[in-house]
Amino acid sequence: MKANRLVRVHQDIANASNLRYLDVTGNKLTKIPNAIKNTKSLEVLKLGRNALTHLPDGISELSSLDSLDVHLNGLDAISDWMGDLKKLRYLNFAMKQIKLVSSEVWTMENLHILDLSENNLNIEGLSLINLPSAPIESIYLQGNLLTNFPNELGQLKRLEELYLTLNEIEKLPESITGFESLKALYLSSNRLSVIPASIGNFKQLEALKLNQNIISEINENIGSLQALRLINLDDNEIKSFPAALAKLKMLQQLSIVGNYIDALPDQINEWKELEYLNLSRNQLKRLPSTIGDLTKLKTLMLRENQIDHLPTSVIHLSALEQIDLGENLMEVWPNEIMGLTKLKSLKLDGNFIKKLPKNLSDYHELENLELDGNYRKISAV
Repeated sequence: MKANRLVRVHQDIANASNLRYLDVTGNKLTKIPNAIKNTKSLEVLKLGRNALTHLPDGISELSSLDSLDVHLNGLDAISDWMGDLKKLRYLNFAMKQIKLVSSEVWTMENLHILDLSENNLNIEGLSLINLPSAPIESIYLQGNLLTNFPNELGQLKRLEELYLTLNEIEKLPESITGFESLKALYLSSNRLSVIPASIGNFKQLEALKLNQNIISEINENIGSLQALRLINLDDNEIKSFPAALAKLKMLQQLSIVGNYIDALPDQINEWKELEYLNLSRNQLKRLPSTIGDLTKLKTLMLRENQIDHLPTSVIHLSALEQIDLGENLMEVWPNEIMGLTKLKSLKLDGNFIKKLPKNLSDYHELENLELDGNYRKISAV
């Protein structure tokens, strides 16, 4: 029944007593008959992308309902009776119009995933007063009107993922409590300028995205996040490399594209697990020799910096598969990479290299080589 231009669901739906799955996504429905309450076996109900302005109270009687998706309709609030859905595990109200979330939502004793993205919600509209310890694991709040970090969500003891991208949050609170289970925090595209000491309170955090803010200062307490495996700081106002990042020994992916960093500390050799490093669009002039200690590194992105040579220690990056040195100041072919037997992609476009090495054929695994836009026509010696 999905995407069939349906304009109504017939009352006879009441006779489908054994129905477990109903998907009427992408139709032209303006209402759902209250008779749906008789589909007692229904476990999954998908009503997204219709023209519904209200939901019948009868849905509250669907005692077996596990998943309810009402995204992109015309509702502007979540009804109080939603709390009656005791078995509901997944609730999607990504609407563009929701301004008020009933406090009853936070009492749903089996709710694990709550999607409230792309609405008009502010902190008051979330009704985050005296939150019970609901079992919610993932909350999607991206694309709303939040100006403050919802610190109250720290009361949700099982919360593992919090999506706050594309809001208007200007600062993190100086005191952050709870969030004992939080593993992923996404704060991209907000208005953050400072990451305070309280960032260190997210002890179990494994993924942190802070890209596309206006961050210029990061407290050293970020170095206490020893479970962190991924951090993204792209497109901020960072002028010097945050030294505390070198303390993140479990880090596997680090991206700090589009900042003003001109040097890396020698201590980056602490990143024994690092596989992906992207420092493109900065002001780096050189790499520390300790970069050769990153023996698990597979991808190294250094495009649009001011690098004119590589340290000889690069030869020890035995796992390296991709390196991007495009738009730098290289004048000589980097012979330091000759021993990288797993290299598949090499980008040296937009440099000043004049000659190719004779033994280019020794790059047996190389699949992609970009050399366009160099100083003049490249020739082999």
